[in-house]
This record gives sequence, structure tokens and C-alpha cells, in this order.
Amino acid sequence: MCERSEHIDLPVNTQRKHISYSRKERYIQEDENKLMKQYRCGYSDIHKLGILALKERTLQEMSARSL
Repeated sequence: MCERSEHIDLPVNTQRKHISYSRKERYIQEDENKLMKQYRCGYSDIHKLGILALKERTLQEMSARSL
């Protein structure tokens, strides 16, 4: 996936999920486009990377709390 490749063997959910944006959230779409160009990824890959980044951040916060 993009320049950063991480393979995770999990069951694939074939259900399509759609993201809807309000008129006031155009800035999010602009940020998506910037990130897709920066990482040379498509729309789907950039959202997957976002989920992985949030997961990593959450795990780091959890481990910091347990110290």
C-alpha cells in the first residue's frame, strides 16, 4: 500500500463503506488530495493509512498510561 507497506492478515470485510462530507468539510477533501499526492496513494489507501496511524497512536497512548 503506497510507499509504506504493512500487510495484516485479517478477514476482509467486503461491504463498501462510504464517506459523506458536509459543505463545511471541503477542507478535508483538499487535505485528502494533498496527502494522496504526497504519498502517491489513491483514496482508499490514504484512508487505510489514516486508520493505521490512529491505531498506532492509540497503542502508544495506552502504553504511556500504563507506565
